[in-house]
Amino acid sequence: MQSTTLKPFIMILGLLALFFSNVNAQIGIGTNTPDASAALDITASGSAVGLLLPRLTAAERDASVKSPTAGLLIYNTTTNALEVCISDSLWVNVVARTTTAVASGTTTSTGKVGIGTASPNANAVLDVISTTKGVLLPRSTVDPTGVGGMLYYNTTADVVKYYNGTQWINLIKTPSANGTAVVSAYTCSTASAGTMIAGTAVSGVTQTITATVTTAGTYSIATTANGVTF
Repeated sequence: MQSTTLKPFIMILGLLALFFSNVNAQIGIGTNTPDASAALDITASGSAVGLLLPRLTAAERDASVKSPTAGLLIYNTTTNALEVCISDSLWVNVVARTTTAVASGTTTSTGKVGIGTASPNANAVLDVISTTKGVLLPRSTVDPTGVGGMLYYNTTADVVKYYNGTQWINLIKTPSANGTAVVSAYTCSTASAGTMIAGTAVSGVTQTITATVTTAGTYSIATTANGVTF
């Protein structure tokens, strides 16, 4: 009788130990040996290459995600844009750098998964917490078949890419040796306002330059004309 009573108790202890072990362990998807630097290592396997982020319309985002924690990442299907929450108060379009105020309130949700935590954030379907490791994105040498909200790391170009429903967008790229970006064509006659006069402080003068680039994204362009750098 005593041994029969102890067996369920021992089984419960074993399950608890397994649960807490998984909370703190490294997780590999597509690999049995996750990289030592990653809390979560997602390895591309065959045609399964990208990480497909949660997809929400702007209305669903504001109705469901209340007072999100900085670092929360979603794909906005209304604007076809990757958005990240910063400073607990703003959604930022990762490419256009435009911002939108977050909705305030309390979120109630279920079905959350935590890595490195037994109490994942209520706004996250997956909450990865670590002070010593990162998340390793799926890696591929070529663009896979894209789905809106898909994210991966291109090892050929050394760039993080996401699919906006129409094309792959570069998010981060290693700069060239001299730090100069190359455009295939540009025009300075798109639009302008105001006139610059020698010896007079510049105010309200703008010049719009249209540049043709291979991949849409955010670029910093500087040039010098008639002794003026802008």
